[in-house]
Amino acid sequence: ATSSDTYLDGFWHHVAATVSPTDGIHLYADGAPVATAAYTAPSVMTGYWRLGGDTWNGTTWPADYYWLGQLDEVAIYPTALSAERIAVHLGAGS
Repeated sequence: ATSSDTYLDGFWHHVAATVSPTDGIHLYADGAPVATAAYTAPSVMTGYWRLGGDTWNGTTWPADYYWLGQLDEVAIYPTALSAERIAVHLGAGS
């Protein structure tokens, strides 16, 4: 899911994404829904989470892909959060 909005304003932003085989992908920025995408089948993956940057030697991504900002307070949950729960998380950080 990709938002057409830009957040290059020098301020911190709360970003959350949910993934559910029954509800798809939902992307939130500062508590508001900004994008959705279809998703129906989970992938079986091994390895570890990479946050902020990684080197990928495949043909899908650039060879070196890095986040151009700062990440703070990352959390990963075993189920998709509701929009209401994401709003609670946003309020907890202010």
